[in-house]
Amino acid sequence: MRIVSENSSKDLRRRAAERQLGFALRALAANMLRIMRGAGKSYRFTHEFADCAKALNEYLEATDHSSPSDIIERALNPETSWPDGDRRDRYHDAWHADLPDDEAIWLQKDAARRAMREAALRITASMLAGQSLQIAHGEKDLTQALAHYERLTDELRALRAKQRRGGRPAQKAENARVMAIAMALATKGKKGEGKPALAETRFPQPSSPRQPYDRLQPPSYDGLRVVDLPAEIREEFGVASGMDLVLWLNRLRRERGVAPLPQGQFPSTRATLNYVVKELRKERAR
Repeated sequence: MRIVSENSSKDLRRRAAERQLGFALRALAANMLRIMRGAGKSYRFTHEFADCAKALNEYLEATDHSSPSDIIERALNPETSWPDGDRRDRYHDAWHADLPDDEAIWLQKDAARRAMREAALRITASMLAGQSLQIAHGEKDLTQALAHYERLTDELRALRAKQRRGGRPAQKAENARVMAIAMALATKGKKGEGKPALAETRFPQPSSPRQPYDRLQPPSYDGLRVVDLPAEIREEFGVASGMDLVLWLNRLRRERGVAPLPQGQFPSTRATLNYVVKELRKERAR
């Protein structure tokens, strides 16, 4: 009982130190980004930096000086909340085969927005480090993501216009059927008026039942850009492309009953590729 109590106390201390370190890192990073764009609180920088140093020391003491790299990566990922790590995507767990076309386009637009944010951060970091080559790569990524976003916007606009054009005749027909039902009900029992009988009125037929939702069904990755795999990644996993990594990861996740990789984490950038590689390594180690 004494050993269990000591382990529980140590685990609680470690978790509290992780939470505090993540919150301190997020506050400091957010203020630094705002300062860079001219709207931060520079007078708070020293206090927030001191809070980070204090939280880091407490974390090292609580974890016997283990590396906090995983905590830093998760805490500074703006696409997830802290400390639970839930996705901020509106459709994160809404993957199924019957996803409407307009929602599928919205998912791709979310991925394009994320790619633009990552490209902007890459440009900013490269400018601070004086890396002109990385600046050029970041500007290229930003241009491609923006063009992809604009194409998706045009596709969504065309789809909405097509839906409006196609929906008008169907709506008129539906209104006519409803009016016929109302007239039949109103004239039921009257004789010699030549109105349609209720039994002869065509009621709208129920639509076919919706297919059951399958949370393990992978989303469509069609049209998403995939980055080239470095040579060391190809040698480690024996694959030729990032899509091979995604298919492998989804297969392992499905065997454990875990949702597949969402479109927002598809390896279209270096950051998302690193995430996929890390997740695949974890799945292979299970």
